[in-house]
Amino acid sequence: VDKNNNGKIDADEMKAFEACMGIDQKTKGYDFNGDGKISKTEAACGKIVDANGNGEIDTIAEKKAFIRCLKGAEGGYDDNGDKKVSAKELKCGVAADKNNNGKIDKDEIVAFKK
Repeated sequence: VDKNNNGKIDADEMKAFEACMGIDQKTKGYDFNGDGKISKTEAACGKIVDANGNGEIDTIAEKKAFIRCLKGAEGGYDDNGDKKVSAKELKCGVAADKNNNGKIDKDEIVAFKK
């Protein structure tokens, strides 16, 4: 998918990336998996990353942040270890997770606290 091998998904690579991830290009709103329903996690992540507030994940930055948030919701952003990711943990996790791996790494914690 990363045709130019720069380690990033650029605008011209986004469609191939979405197809690889199984994201329906025609999906509207916050329905990431295209099942026609918006889960609580999809809704929470959508509200956090929908920077332009139009109810859709439609910019490259929003798509990357949405995927990062959904990954983090699986447990990588669970700061207090209760095996649940709260809305606050999601929001902070998306802000801190600069390498987009769905986890908060040690260097990201240090940078986020500054």
